[in-house]
Amino acid sequence: MPHLYVKIFLTHMKERVALLYMSQSDQEDQEQVAEEPLTEEEKKKKVREVKLSLETMGLITKLLPSSSQDEEISHWERLLGEWDEHIRNVGPTEVLENAHQVALSGAATAYFERYQRVKKKKDLARAIELWQASLKQAPLDLPDLPGRLNLLGYALNEYYERTANVTHLNQAIQALEQSIQLSEAGSPEWLNSLNSLGNVLRSRYKHTKKVADQDRAIQVYGQLTEHTPLDSPDLPMRMHNLCSGLLERYTRTRDMADLDRALRAWEEIIERTPLDDQYRLMYVGNFANGALMRYTLTDELDDLKRAIKALKLAVNELPPKSQERVGYLEQLYTCMIRNWQITKDLADIDDAIQTGEQVIAKTPADAHDLPVMYNFLMLAYTKRGEKTHDEADWDKSLQIQEQSLAISKPGSFYRMQCSFNLGSMLNARYGSSKDLATLNRAIDLLEQAVALLTPKSPHLYQPYMQTLADALQRRFERTENLADLERSKELLSKPPSPPA
Repeated sequence: MPHLYVKIFLTHMKERVALLYMSQSDQEDQEQVAEEPLTEEEKKKKVREVKLSLETMGLITKLLPSSSQDEEISHWERLLGEWDEHIRNVGPTEVLENAHQVALSGAATAYFERYQRVKKKKDLARAIELWQASLKQAPLDLPDLPGRLNLLGYALNEYYERTANVTHLNQAIQALEQSIQLSEAGSPEWLNSLNSLGNVLRSRYKHTKKVADQDRAIQVYGQLTEHTPLDSPDLPMRMHNLCSGLLERYTRTRDMADLDRALRAWEEIIERTPLDDQYRLMYVGNFANGALMRYTLTDELDDLKRAIKALKLAVNELPPKSQERVGYLEQLYTCMIRNWQITKDLADIDDAIQTGEQVIAKTPADAHDLPVMYNFLMLAYTKRGEKTHDEADWDKSLQIQEQSLAISKPGSFYRMQCSFNLGSMLNARYGSSKDLATLNRAIDLLEQAVALLTPKSPHLYQPYMQTLADALQRRFERTENLADLERSKELLSKPPSPPA
């Protein structure tokens, strides 16, 4: 807070300048100022002190220009050296130390700003050293003291991330506790220090596994969210920190109350977060994962439906070409198909089809993951066909898979998947149609899929081999071509995973 430093220096310099220009008779009358008139040497020291104060104030307020952060830090180091020399010459006093601590804090801020830009560990260490030195001299009623303590706590936590030395976390907690004690409850400084304290306690729990730190962090986060104004832009992230702490504790205790509290808070976060917030997707994704975690434990269908609702938000709100969109879509379709398998309600599979068609309609034709989206839609139509036995659903599935194959890049993973899916569908269609041309195309596509298998997809190797072998066995039974029988045996005799 530069304006606070200016106030300190104006008060400091007013006292010093008054001494410099006071007449001898005035000095004699003002015994509280000085018992003896100032000597020329003492006046020089006072002038020196005023000069140092002015230069310090100029650096803090940026009135003394620097061409770069490096030059600014050089100015600070030179100035700190001159302050040290001056204090050695005149001896420490309360007034002098008050001015000196401001210089120390200003230099610490400069080092920390450079650390944030270039991430050099030595800059962070120097900032911490200077802040700690300034705090030893700072009066307890200094207006910016809580903020300075909060910065020190943040810097020490950052230093722990670089060193893994828990001592730095202990020091950070001590600084933040003091900041909270010196701040007015509910003030911005108090809230910021609470937030930092929760983060540091959480870090120390991860290091030491002391349950008391985890419980205290959750208690601090809870206190923080209760006192944060409802219209504050910081509220969603502070609630998210609370949710993360609750979820971490749930994984240790399996206390459903923690999971339920986190889910309620995440729902509120999503309601309060605007669509353009950079963290909204993280909130939505975490809520979906929490709901799925609860579903896994309880088998309560409502939890699965809550996850589906959240995943729909993520898919609909992400840009059409987002790299993350297909992952959320895959998770959404897995949940929707699972829901359908439980309910057997056509409305649920119709919802999956409608969702897939809406997603494809919003996706550019050149999107690299469009074939995957077609595959998801094909799966939904296939599932509905299994329920309704409507040939139109089977035909639609085939049509979609043909589209997916046509737009997939040759030699790609998507081309492998599309070839296998369409080949499998045609193999199944042959069972009812007995059309040899359909079976021949199925085998051609399955051979292409097998040829594209790599060691990166070992889980696909066995089902691909088995499906192709079954199709070849069918054709042998139809044509009695021994080559098909031999090829089928060859596939089944291969190891269950591709060679590295």
